[in-house]
Amino acid sequence: MRHRNMSVVLVGSGNREKAIRSKIYSGSRVRACHIIPWTNTGDVLAFLKEHKADLVINGPEAPIVGGLADTLNALGFPTVGPTAAAARIEGSKLFGREICEEAGVRTPEYWRIDSERDAEALLANWEGPIVVKLDDLQDGKGVIIASTVEEALTTVSEALPNGPVSIERFLVGEEISVFFACDGIGARFIGDAGDKKRLLENDEGPNTGSMGGWSPSTYLTVELLHTIRTKIVEPVLKIMRKRGCPYHGILYLGLMLVKVGDTIVPYLIEFNCRWGDPEAQVILPRLKNDLIDILIGTMTEGGLASLPPIEFHREKTVGITIADHEYPKKGKRIQTVVGSGTTFAKARANGYGQIKQMLYDGTLSKDKIRYRTDIAADIL
Repeated sequence: MRHRNMSVVLVGSGNREKAIRSKIYSGSRVRACHIIPWTNTGDVLAFLKEHKADLVINGPEAPIVGGLADTLNALGFPTVGPTAAAARIEGSKLFGREICEEAGVRTPEYWRIDSERDAEALLANWEGPIVVKLDDLQDGKGVIIASTVEEALTTVSEALPNGPVSIERFLVGEEISVFFACDGIGARFIGDAGDKKRLLENDEGPNTGSMGGWSPSTYLTVELLHTIRTKIVEPVLKIMRKRGCPYHGILYLGLMLVKVGDTIVPYLIEFNCRWGDPEAQVILPRLKNDLIDILIGTMTEGGLASLPPIEFHREKTVGITIADHEYPKKGKRIQTVVGSGTTFAKARANGYGQIKQMLYDGTLSKDKIRYRTDIAADIL
């Protein structure tokens, strides 16, 4: 693959994809980076034949889990992203838990639920919050934290017609997202972020795809990163190879950091098979390396080994998600406004200052949007 004057096609048209395109253009090797919204494979193929792409990058989870990379690679279009078999690590939460069990990765205690009777028996004497996870893709909204048994049973009843669900123990700790580029046998750490998934201030309201984030997460030490690499990422890659579905692409680890005695222990909450939203928006501006180098490196076995060390700018970033007023029941997330600065206080002030200006000049209408006013407020 030629590495200069490339034409890139990026599948997906959301805020994450716009952040990826912006990072790609910050390098010198790309002649064009076209964005095409994800609709179906036929539309993507027609676009690729017209634009003669040198490289295709999968952005959202739906085409990745659906096997777009398999199809395009087979037709001679070099494509970044895992195969459908490997992407099951996100596409099926129960498959992800099976991988963790085989790899010896710590996860919350969980139970597969195939019937309402299973759920009723399990929850008969349950105390505390109950985590219910739908097995398949749910646009980032497939996790329900129920405060009562009745709420959990209702959720299970509504979800079961579409397949099994899982019930998990609720863990208390600090939640972070950690990202690795993977080439089937090796991995490179490419950033971490914290985010707020609850809809409302003070972490109240329903779970969403995320209402904002920041990078770095502030919780990730050198020692903890070593533990995550050796106790989670490397064992998982080994098991995926053993199963015949080596993992190539971006691997997102959703982790809960739990204090056990004097030790911080990372528990794997979820895998995603791509960049997150808004994590991409806050991590990519901090990445010094050429993103295209990293993505190409993921495509071949051992392809990341020859790359230089991954480095980051010292600036902090804070991203505030602006959503439709009825989100998450209706509407969608509109954009993520990212502020940067030498401190989180400055980055946060920069981000909220941009929103204030957009409200003032009419770019945003206050009665049609919603956003949290406390993103990164507790890490200052």
